[in-house]
Formats: sequence, structure tokens, C-alpha cells
Amino acid sequence: MVKVFVNGNWFGCHRNASKLIEDIKNMRRHQLLPKEISIVRDITKKEIKFFTDSGRVQRPLYIVENNKLKLRKD
Repeated sequence: MVKVFVNGNWFGCHRNASKLIEDIKNMRRHQLLPKEISIVRDITKKEIKFFTDSGRVQRPLYIVENNKLKLRKD
């Protein structure tokens, strides 16, 4: 069971941290959530932190699945 925080405030608990992070990333990639949301997983503290506040630093990341880049020209 992991504790979930949003912008530093405790939000709740979740039983499957990996699935939660995977779902949030998929929602962000399909533009169901803003791309500015950042995710931090602290395994030792059993915490997941989501940050949605303005002014978040962004950098481009490439998605790789099965050793293939998912980047397309469009």
C-alpha cells in the first residue's frame, strides 16, 4: 500500500503503485491529463507524489517500448 500525495497534500492510498503510475502516464500521453503533471515515486517511503502546480520545469522524454522508439513524424 502506497501513500499518494498531490502538490504535497495527502490524497489517499493505493494498493498497486505500478498500475497507478502506468495509468496516469497513459492518460497524460493520450492528453486526458495535462502534460505538465509530474510523477515522483519514492519506493523506500512507499509514496507517490503528483505535482500539478504551475511553473513546472519540463524536458522532452522519448517513449521506448520493446526497444523501439514510439516517436512518429506527426
